[in-house]
Amino acid sequence: MSFSREDVKAITDRILNMAKADGVEVRFSGGERSATRYANSTITANLVEHDQEAAITVYYGQKAATTSTHQFDDASLKSAIEQAQELAKRRPDNPELMPLVKPPQDYLPIEGALPAAVSFGPAERARLKDISKIDAAALTEVAADKALKSRKPKALEPGNYTVILESRPAARFLSLMMFALNARPAEEGRSFMSGKERGDTKIGQKVFGDNVTIRSDVANDVLRQTPVGPEGLASRPVTWVEKGVVKNLFYDRYWAKKQNKPFTPTSPNQSLVMDGGDATVEQMIKSTKRGLLVSFFWYIRPVDQMTLLNTGMTRDGLFLIENGEIAGPVQNFRWNDGPARGFNNISMLGRSVPMHVGEAYDFPGTALVPAMKIEDFRMTSISPAV
Repeated sequence: MSFSREDVKAITDRILNMAKADGVEVRFSGGERSATRYANSTITANLVEHDQEAAITVYYGQKAATTSTHQFDDASLKSAIEQAQELAKRRPDNPELMPLVKPPQDYLPIEGALPAAVSFGPAERARLKDISKIDAAALTEVAADKALKSRKPKALEPGNYTVILESRPAARFLSLMMFALNARPAEEGRSFMSGKERGDTKIGQKVFGDNVTIRSDVANDVLRQTPVGPEGLASRPVTWVEKGVVKNLFYDRYWAKKQNKPFTPTSPNQSLVMDGGDATVEQMIKSTKRGLLVSFFWYIRPVDQMTLLNTGMTRDGLFLIENGEIAGPVQNFRWNDGPARGFNNISMLGRSVPMHVGEAYDFPGTALVPAMKIEDFRMTSISPAV
């Protein structure tokens, strides 16, 4: 079942009229997820999932609680509201709880559901017809080619390598920056962006290379992500890092009030863009005397937030480059590195393309990220992963 703007407003109005509290917040989400599975060049399953949810938060002074419902008849809505009210009254006061945003926000207009994507069903997937900027046939050919070329990998010695990160592992690498862009841990002295004294940050300091610019480009016509920011604020474009210099950190409303600073209406995770260059992956390979072509990073875990040191593994194809050509597949590595070093060692950047920043594709989280060539990347041990 699809819901128009008017349908959602009608449901929201019913909830607001039923609920009795100091404040009430309603968040509506849902949609359709579909997929076609293939095996041996044959379609084995067509999957379609429809879901919708109303999350209801009620406020009593410094207390708040949230419940959700997938059913929108009066009885279901009333039950969810009563549960939220009962839970909120039993909660201890939260000294950091901020009141709901006032006045009504002026959100940037974004058309998130394009007709070509909405009408893209099993028949179109079966024909591998592209929608907008997705070339399914080309992506399938690349994946199949990597699988064939990855057979019988040889082991290399661990060490520091020149690496070429395709956009997919580059997006995972970029995501390791998100905690550091939060002002609170920085001012409390527990993140990479902390200054020398408690309360200081690295705003205004050059901490990355000249070719590193990271922005939240709200209303970007490729990403088409929500203009609704944290706590319901109307998001606006923010530059976090410009040519290696830290320009802004994220201040939520509570921390901004406590520190007497302006709050940031945009989260670093929103409409994230890392500016790129004009090099292709092929040009990066040709410029490399000896290095590694990386298809993906996975199982990444933080080691030290003060230095942005992380550990992870390569996966889905790792290839040795010698004298500007792919020499063959190599066994996967565990690596210990992070953006603090890596973003100071970028020698080439590709064009920014939409890429998911997580290990899986179950949840939103797409950014515009370029492929990148990084010098002196630390591969610390052989990994048996495939």
